[in-house]
Amino acid sequence: MAVIKGTYAIEKHFIGKDKIPTLWFYHETEGAKPVVIALHGWTGNKEGMLTNCLRMADAGFCTISVDARMHGDRMDPEFWGKFAENFPRTFFTIVVETAKDISQIVDFLEARDDVNPAKIGMMGVSMGGFITLVSAFLEKRLKAAVSVIGAANFPLFVKRMVSLKVLPFKEKPMC
Repeated sequence: MAVIKGTYAIEKHFIGKDKIPTLWFYHETEGAKPVVIALHGWTGNKEGMLTNCLRMADAGFCTISVDARMHGDRMDPEFWGKFAENFPRTFFTIVVETAKDISQIVDFLEARDDVNPAKIGMMGVSMGGFITLVSAFLEKRLKAAVSVIGAANFPLFVKRMVSLKVLPFKEKPMC
């Protein structure tokens, strides 16, 4: 029994003003399809989401896998030093800055004829789950958000981000 069944096209795109590295997975069929934006975990990359993206494509979705800030093609040469210096601040900054990038991804998707703009969702694993939850707050065009093993206690996570002053909001969230 095959785990992955279909025939797919996979394209690499650098999206938006920030040239965000992505992989776009789709079936070469007619019509606008729903899309899932996929985010990897800490130290991962967009290629690490290959199996998840292909399984979602088997289910009829287009998927776009994104390199988070300081990861994959966006790797910072000082990555390990920055984490050693101040892990919480560096981690939360990556989460928030990558979540802000999602608007550029959604702009790219909405401009495509093969995407149903009313059906754009997002999923993330581990750190990608944190990014997904923050993105769902910031990007109102996302219609669904799934966090897989990310932010088990999201209110505590938000309070910690507030204390480190890395949140992109002016007011303290109610949690």
